Amino acid sequence: MAAKAAGYGMPGVVVDGNDLLEVYAAARAALERARAGKGPTLLECKTYRFKPHSNADDDRKYRSAAELEAWRQKDPIARLETYMLEHGLLTAAELSDCRAAIAIEIEQATELAEQTPFPAPETLHDHVYGSLQV
Repeated sequence: MAAKAAGYGMPGVVVDGNDLLEVYAAARAALERARAGKGPTLLECKTYRFKPHSNADDDRKYRSAAELEAWRQKDPIARLETYMLEHGLLTAAELSDCRAAIAIEIEQATELAEQTPFPAPETLHDHVYGSLQV
């Protein structure tokens, strides 16, 4: 995708999407470029999908357990945690507290989503690009 950016008159940059610090550096450079009036930058952040495409997709047919494990070693959250611990930016206790707070937030969001009624069928086309309101 990044190579296609040239066709639109902008630079394209390929980034390891599993490396938060690399993504941040590329995004910051793109932002500085834009603020300097030099236009947009297309960032292609390459990452890995750990789960199948859907519940109907058996990804074991096209990728091995070894492949999944190799990519788990590059997990962006684990990499960031390791970096922060190694550089003294976070203690193990603070990391544990952070994980607990995140688990609570996820649980609350899940409960809210499950309690929220489905939208009315007549709103199906609301906010869809190019759709007309009749």
